[in-house]
Amino acid sequence: MNDTVKPKYGEYDPFYEKYVSYSHGKDIIGLIYAQIDELEDILANKSDDWFLIPYQEGKWTPKELIGHVIDTERIFAFRCLSLARGERGTIPGFDENDYVKMAHFNDIPVKELMEDFRVSRLSLRSMIRHFSERDFMRQGTVNGNVMSSRACLAIIIGHFNHHMDVIKERY
Repeated sequence: MNDTVKPKYGEYDPFYEKYVSYSHGKDIIGLIYAQIDELEDILANKSDDWFLIPYQEGKWTPKELIGHVIDTERIFAFRCLSLARGERGTIPGFDENDYVKMAHFNDIPVKELMEDFRVSRLSLRSMIRHFSERDFMRQGTVNGNVMSSRACLAIIIGHFNHHMDVIKERY
């Protein structure tokens, strides 16, 4: 099944290459679960204050970054489902900064953010478990660009990896 979910160049906007490249040669399905534990490990033993301090003026706090990851995964899960089901309309883009501003992530307890992440990942796995190869390959238009259902999965995995690298290196 993992070969089925690996997108090829041209199945997504080149903007997403940095995220898709994180998933090359990896067990995408296994990472849906493994990244839950990874996030828990990264956040373990952090002080409450740590979650509210951006690494630089104008950047997100760790809570906002985690919330952004959750929002983005929900949006890409919707895109994945829509494309797998043959959506013919254009799926819109979104402004990540506006979403973070409107979400009030700094007011949400870390435990609840982790629960949201876990539930989102379990829901994603449940959603795709019965997708056929054809479902994963289906393409449509997202934010004016071609995208396949399987590219959405690779982007979810790579986007998470990108932001965990940011947490490890900058916070």
